[in-house]
Amino acid sequence: MKKTFLFRLIFIALIIFSFFLSLWMFKAPKPLPMNLVQEKFSVDRAFEHIDQIARCPHSMATLEHERVRQYIFDELEKLGLETSIQSTTAMYDFRGSVSAGYVHNVIAVLKGREVGKSILVTAHYDSQPNTLGAADDGAAVAAIIESARALSKYPALKNDVIFLISDGEEAGLFGAKAFAEQHPLMKNVGLVLNLEARGTSGPSYTYEVSPENGWIMREYVKATRYPVASSL
Repeated sequence: MKKTFLFRLIFIALIIFSFFLSLWMFKAPKPLPMNLVQEKFSVDRAFEHIDQIARCPHSMATLEHERVRQYIFDELEKLGLETSIQSTTAMYDFRGSVSAGYVHNVIAVLKGREVGKSILVTAHYDSQPNTLGAADDGAAVAAIIESARALSKYPALKNDVIFLISDGEEAGLFGAKAFAEQHPLMKNVGLVLNLEARGTSGPSYTYEVSPENGWIMREYVKATRYPVASSL
């Protein structure tokens, strides 16, 4: 009887321990001070970009949308990246319903040492008409700008890194389709990392991986102290 009671007690204790351990692992790491190490990603610096991006709603074809686009372009160009704007018309066909939009994608390239496949890192800068777009997708845009700044402090990487800040995502993935179908840089892309909104707090979260890309999850585990992912 005593052994049964002890076993149940240990079992309950393990469940409680596992619960609190899982909560602890989802706690975001403490941000680094802004000016401690220039080669490191700074959350504080990224938040400065969010403050600029998410002042007002900035859906397509608004003055605020134009201001945000120019801000992103200027910040990436200041880093010495090859920065340009792709302005074009894109179409989106979803279940037989066709829509179109004129988009302005911001594209910046961090040149690598060798000729070969490129890494594409992307997020969208347009917001819904009645939201500030801080989480969706201002936080991702800010993370890209700060990541580009940190990477620019290192010696050149082996491969090019393309930063695509796409337009018209909320209206129908217009910017992403325009880049994928029309831009010459797309033919050299070997890996795409898409940063999107899934909540407003907690750690960075890998929530979708396309088929046959299990290898990137193994690399993710190597590169991240506390990787968080889902098979969703």
